[in-house]
Amino acid sequence: GYRQEQELPVGLVKGEVKFLPVRVHTVRIVPARLNGVVTVGKDRLSGAVVRLYAKGSKEPLKEATTDSSGRFDFQSLEGGEYELTVSAGKKRLYREELTLQDGRRLSRTIRLEEKVYEAIRGTIIGTVRDSQGKPLKGVSISLVSPPRGLRHTRARTDEKGGYRIPYLPPGKYVVRASLAGYEQAEREGVQVSAGRSRRVDFRLKKKE
Repeated sequence: GYRQEQELPVGLVKGEVKFLPVRVHTVRIVPARLNGVVTVGKDRLSGAVVRLYAKGSKEPLKEATTDSSGRFDFQSLEGGEYELTVSAGKKRLYREELTLQDGRRLSRTIRLEEKVYEAIRGTIIGTVRDSQGKPLKGVSISLVSPPRGLRHTRARTDEKGGYRIPYLPPGKYVVRASLAGYEQAEREGVQVSAGRSRRVDFRLKKKE
């Protein structure tokens, strides 16, 4: 944007009317920029909603959803005081007050505690047994074609046949169970919800 500045000569006498020359200076205002990345533990958080408020305002001036790399970018901002928030669903996870300067870019790395995952991600749990109902240890449990960037996409069953795959973004998954000497099994359309555990049990048959 631009700002105009005027210089007016002084020395007017009360009651006197004069036409004064006005000298106008046009000053270009270079906008500010705010960008950054949102992380949880060692992971970059995708799908989080980042909002920027002018100080004292209840309505967001800018809003963005973090991409697969956890990044956000706000451009064409005026210098001033702002409030930055990060939310997932209806839960606010982060709040910060900051100051932007015209013509400057401010970058932020927002680090959230790993316990945040408990509220914004879901978990798949379950037990794997053989056809006779005996728990199977060492079964490989994996997600088929999971979203990019996930740290937890597979697990192995323990001595009780149990497994757990945590920190999954809400959505539908295909879960596969495989063990040498047994027929592979899959479960499609497994819906994972934020803050909840979804149970997926398997019974594996021995190969003939």
